[in-house]
Amino acid sequence: MKRKGFGKIGRITFFIMMMVLSSQVMANYKFYNMVKHVCKVYQIDVSLSDMTIHEEYDGKLYFDLKLDAGRNNFDTVLMVGFIGIGKALEKNPELELEGVNVTLGISSYENTLIIASASANDIVRFVRGDISSNEFKNKYITII
Repeated sequence: MKRKGFGKIGRITFFIMMMVLSSQVMANYKFYNMVKHVCKVYQIDVSLSDMTIHEEYDGKLYFDLKLDAGRNNFDTVLMVGFIGIGKALEKNPELELEGVNVTLGISSYENTLIIASASANDIVRFVRGDISSNEFKNKYITII
């Protein structure tokens, strides 16, 4: 009795599909870990579950990061989040992200939520020093 299976062509196709999928997962994992590492250096806690890369209706990739801050350090936490993302973008250009959203929960008497967004290009320019931090904050971050 002959065993049924994928056959030689099926096994090769399956292997190629797994390689493509695993390379995408590894690229995302490297990107997430770089963001997490930079935040950790600045003593900002972030976990892999606080980060997502998703495709929007326009077919372009966007990155979302959720952070928590106190009412006295929210500006610093927001900028460190963008610095971490910029460093990760420099190391992983194959992701080709279009934009980034950072959601910042501020603990105070009332819960406050800030959502800041910037294009991936502008974040990389900021990390490289082409844009000052004040210019980046004032001109490129849109607070929703």
